[in-house]
Amino acid sequence: MDLLITHSLKGLLKDDSNETQKAEFLYGGDNLESEYAFVNLILHTTPDQANLFKPLPELARVHPLLLYKLLYSNLGDVIYKFRINDLKVFQFGNPQNTEHVYIHLFNNDDQVYRLQFVRATQAEIDYILSQIKFL
Repeated sequence: MDLLITHSLKGLLKDDSNETQKAEFLYGGDNLESEYAFVNLILHTTPDQANLFKPLPELARVHPLLLYKLLYSNLGDVIYKFRINDLKVFQFGNPQNTEHVYIHLFNNDDQVYRLQFVRATQAEIDYILSQIKFL
């Protein structure tokens, strides 16, 4: 499943200019500039954005995003987004409420690194993340 999550943007565009144009129309060019931007869009999509009174183009946009979001649902019931040093981070799960916390960490080159913490406190997680450096 991680492979699907990591390559969601690349899979959507498929190195096809026609697919890229469709995706830019549906999701906006800013949301396709990086894997991080696309994941951010996915994670901020909610079911209430897909109600029956929305125009068809909006529904065509939201439904695939909700399906992508399902891929992340097994990682945790809460999602935190933050920056630490030059890194952009999504944290899935609160260590006070769950034994497993998952981190998706994006560096300046838009590479994603996935970490799993077991029985760690938030302070321990924060400390470890603050010590990560990419050379």
